[in-house]
Amino acid sequence: STDHGRILLGVTVDVSVGLMAGFPRYLAERGWDVHVVSSPGLALNELAHIPGVKTHSLPMARGPLPFADVRSFVAWLRLLRQIRPDIMSVGTPKAGLLASIAGWIIRVPRRVYLLRGLRLETTRGVGRIILTAFERIAIAASSEVLAVSISLRLRAIELRLVKPEKIVVVGAGSSNGVDIAAIDHRRLNEVVLAGLRRSLGINDGVAVVGFVGRLTEDKGLCVLAEALRQLCEDGVDHQLLIVGGIDDTSGQSCLEQLRSQGHHLIETGWVENSGTYY
Repeated sequence: STDHGRILLGVTVDVSVGLMAGFPRYLAERGWDVHVVSSPGLALNELAHIPGVKTHSLPMARGPLPFADVRSFVAWLRLLRQIRPDIMSVGTPKAGLLASIAGWIIRVPRRVYLLRGLRLETTRGVGRIILTAFERIAIAASSEVLAVSISLRLRAIELRLVKPEKIVVVGAGSSNGVDIAAIDHRRLNEVVLAGLRRSLGINDGVAVVGFVGRLTEDKGLCVLAEALRQLCEDGVDHQLLIVGGIDDTSGQSCLEQLRSQGHHLIETGWVENSGTYY
């Protein structure tokens, strides 16, 4: 038996498990029977070592793949019948859609759709219509929607994805908080930082524009390219530091666009810990 009940937390790919870092342990220590679901991966496996936390590998494609999505949906139905959670909190587009519908069918009492962003905003035409429909379905199948910021809540309401009374923000909003100590300049070794700057080829005395994240159009890379073009037109000397790995063809395209603009461009690729780069 548990003090609070059984809760399921779900995301699409295992790298997104980091979005809930610390939360499964926090719940388990307070008496919850915690179940975490994502596609297979190292980040998911590491959670299995936490007492009170059970992990479940459920393959899901991030993009639309009809046959694979049907298999994933059936797997969600089976898993929810097996676990029978009292509460489920799911986020990221594909897991949010499939799990919310499955949870509605299985009649999970509380089905929270955790809205961390709107992927549809960087799409056009048929793609935008489809993603808009998917968001509305996921929201309709949920009993409540939790937005990670006030502006995101207002945008979802503006796009008529959700009624105002169904979507809430906790406090002033946050996806999972920020570890300030990890990016506190005073806690970092100056010699190490200076060595990193030299190894990256960063020029002292020239402003650094930084980007940290997956390299995809969804993260605003093309908007960044336009902003840097304006800096060039205004004659503002700068250098660009990009921290993150290429995620898809749109990221490769945007990166090539940045390279073609003639900036002093520094690329690190994917890094384990981005705190030092901040």
